[in-house]
Amino acid sequence: MPVSPPRAMPSTTPNPSESRAVLRPSAIWHYGFGESASGEEEESIMSRPFGVALLIAGYDEDGPSLYHAEPSGTFYRYDAKAIGSGSEGAQAELQASYHKSLTLAEAEELVLKTLKQVMEEKLDANNVQLASVTKDKGFRVYADDEMKSCVGRIENE
Repeated sequence: MPVSPPRAMPSTTPNPSESRAVLRPSAIWHYGFGESASGEEEESIMSRPFGVALLIAGYDEDGPSLYHAEPSGTFYRYDAKAIGSGSEGAQAELQASYHKSLTLAEAEELVLKTLKQVMEEKLDANNVQLASVTKDKGFRVYADDEMKSCVGRIENE
């Protein structure tokens, strides 16, 4: 009969099937080194360094939809959302400037201006990519010439 490491205990996770994944690093440490991991070591090996957040966009009979899926598996619906490096400043700008009546061209400009404010390097058509989801064209990634045109519009202001 397997013996649990002394510091392992039942846990609750957002997804019940994750319990083994949460306890396994502590068990490996215990069996590999013959000792329990310290609190700091357990915290380090239990962290999620490779969590991924996703923005999922779509269009249906109710109109456009945008969802933010977090690494924990929870998701929220937004009208406009920024994720990643610089997201706090970008989100504040989106909340201040976004409204549902924006045209696609206005939305492109808002996104690029927001990115320009939070990016460390100079924004150009080679270091940013846009995609859109519309009723007529569905999902599409902008071609290089479209990106140059969009970036050119905000540079001329």
